[in-house]
Amino acid sequence: MDGEPGWKRAGYYTESTAEYIQRENIVLIDLRDPEVIAKTGYIPKAVNIPMKDLEKAEGKFPSYTKAPIVVYSDKKEDLEKAVKIIKKFGYPNVTVYSGGLKDWIAKGLEVKKGPIPTEITYVRTYRPFEVSPADFERALKDRHAIILDVRTPEEFKKGHFPGAINIPVDDIPKKAHILPKDKPIYVHCVTGVRAEMGYHALRDLGFTNVKVLMANVEFEDGKYSITE
Repeated sequence: MDGEPGWKRAGYYTESTAEYIQRENIVLIDLRDPEVIAKTGYIPKAVNIPMKDLEKAEGKFPSYTKAPIVVYSDKKEDLEKAVKIIKKFGYPNVTVYSGGLKDWIAKGLEVKKGPIPTEITYVRTYRPFEVSPADFERALKDRHAIILDVRTPEEFKKGHFPGAINIPVDDIPKKAHILPKDKPIYVHCVTGVRAEMGYHALRDLGFTNVKVLMANVEFEDGKYSITE
């Protein structure tokens, strides 16, 4: 798949903005040395894991592996290395704030002084368009709800939720007309990446009652599992 998912799979990193850092529930990691941070201050929300210690810090990361993680530093080479290391830990949603503290200050934003936290404390929250696994399972029993599977037909044949409608994410623009606009639609894939893309495609087509399952979904021997 092209676009940002393909860009990420190719090993490149994507950028986050200062506005995103301020607005979203993220893990923000300052990769600089503590001595540098003591002199310059740091971005609010940030946790310090020095680049030299990152490879041994896997145990510090949240149990929710889809947590959005943003890293910043004053060394560009550290950003690329950090993204690769954190992805190896099993966290796919890693972006960089390449402007770092310099860009933050240039925007006139608050800089924190004093000791910087060194432990990550991340609490999972759901965005307005997300559905929890518990609510998704309730929707499976609700005949009024539409379960939309945006995986490929080949994936669908290997296992799917009873009554689910299969429209691969790339086919939504030309096949969404078969979906009713007066019923809630719950979109899923394998990890949530394609499901979120499907959500945006449906919204662009005028569907307003759409939720996304951002979780791992597996089918085996007629059974399914949903894990975050």
